[in-house]
Amino acid sequence: MKKSIRLLIIEDSEDDAELLVRKVTKSGYKIKYTRVESEKEMKSALQQEVWDLIISDYSLPNFTGLSAINLINQLNIDIPFIIVSGAIGEDIAVEAMKAGAHDYIMKDNLARLSPAIERELREAKIRNERKQAISALRESEQKYHTLFDQSPVGVFIVNKNLIITECNKRTTDIFLTPIEEIIGLDLKKINDKSLISLIKKAFKGESSQQDIHYKATDGTDKIWLYCFVSPLRNSNNEVTDAMAVLEDITERKNAEQGIQKLNINLENRVKLRTHELSNINLKLISEINQRKEVEKKLNLSLKEKEILLKEVHHRVKNNLQLISSMLSLQADTLEDKNILSVFDESQRRIQTIALVHEHLYGSEDIEHFDFSEYIESLLDNLLTAFNIHPGSIKTNLDLENIKLDIDKALPCSLIINELISNSFKHAFPDMLSSDKSSKKDNKIDIKIHQSKNSHILINIGDNGIGFPKNIDFSNTITLGLQLVCSLVDQLKGTIELSNKAGTKFTISFIS
Repeated sequence: MKKSIRLLIIEDSEDDAELLVRKVTKSGYKIKYTRVESEKEMKSALQQEVWDLIISDYSLPNFTGLSAINLINQLNIDIPFIIVSGAIGEDIAVEAMKAGAHDYIMKDNLARLSPAIERELREAKIRNERKQAISALRESEQKYHTLFDQSPVGVFIVNKNLIITECNKRTTDIFLTPIEEIIGLDLKKINDKSLISLIKKAFKGESSQQDIHYKATDGTDKIWLYCFVSPLRNSNNEVTDAMAVLEDITERKNAEQGIQKLNINLENRVKLRTHELSNINLKLISEINQRKEVEKKLNLSLKEKEILLKEVHHRVKNNLQLISSMLSLQADTLEDKNILSVFDESQRRIQTIALVHEHLYGSEDIEHFDFSEYIESLLDNLLTAFNIHPGSIKTNLDLENIKLDIDKALPCSLIINELISNSFKHAFPDMLSSDKSSKKDNKIDIKIHQSKNSHILINIGDNGIGFPKNIDFSNTITLGLQLVCSLVDQLKGTIELSNKAGTKFTISFIS
């Protein structure tokens, strides 16, 4: 099959232009071309059309190839530019190449034209792909810095010399030190052997964690920090830096120590009472009552721990909602629709995670909750977030009563959020109208079942236009689908796509 190219020819001779067209066509290309012979005509052609290749004579009555190259440079357009001329010296050819021409060919040696075209089109494609990759990298770095700076826990990065090279705002709050003093700080001056030991392990390729009793630099009382340190590797899998995550757990430690003291006091009282009553049979009933009282207090202690865990879930939910609100405020200042879309998607993902913690907080079982109730809440949130007109999309729910812990519930909730969001955005083009209503029978089916062999099956499908057949969903640059595939791997599960009568995803994993 012939490759199609859009060719702009700068040539005052129509016969010479036709000769070039025939030569390029014989080389296996299907050509759409335009011939121009002045700067005005060339500028107009560049404004009206996107060109794959420019072939130019060097000397025209009112124009030159060098002037054409200068115009391309002024407009900052990256198009392969080949000079084909019958009268050009080597010094002029060198000048043209320095100005920006990609090749020059003599008209009496057009056999070089075809390989030159193929080479320049290939290199132009490589340049374009490189620009897109750089743009995607910058966007990814921006997302990373946003999450890094707004993280509710302290995060800092250390090089092999134990010098802090980067940190976020929360780190400055924990260390009670301005950021300009933390950046460049030698950790050896902090003189915390536990923290330095964790970081040295990271440079050996190990991730490790520990609760550290740290004394602040201002000389105040020590605080308890949960510290997790992991290695950062380069493209050659070599450890170049270490990343430390810090969380102030002083309140939790104080609570644990208080409970521990209470338990010790209770144990001592039991021992004392048992000793006093060991030889007195008449006081056995009192001893039994004492033991029951101890058990009651221990149960109360366990209840306090459960309340503490619920408070943790409540605070996590509130922190996530705060981050979501900050993203919403930031989005109000944006005009670029693409960037605004990224903010909206990030906000929906954060709200999805917050909803999990909200259900755990409200659940009688602090470790598990009813996932079917959660799905209904998530669906209501998404319908509201996408401003779906009531009745324009029918949602069919077939949800088995399944209990999930947070390790399974979080990735499952994010997967379902991404797939339902994709259906809302892409499955029904008619939904993009201003009233977002439709006369078509649009529907989304959500089915969650647990099989006898403890496998959980999640089916999410729609009767929309279907997933593009030319796109491999498991190997796409789309962040949402990358996230879905990564989360399925995290669950050690599988994901399948069916394109019959719309789009249907099937996810399976062991509960």
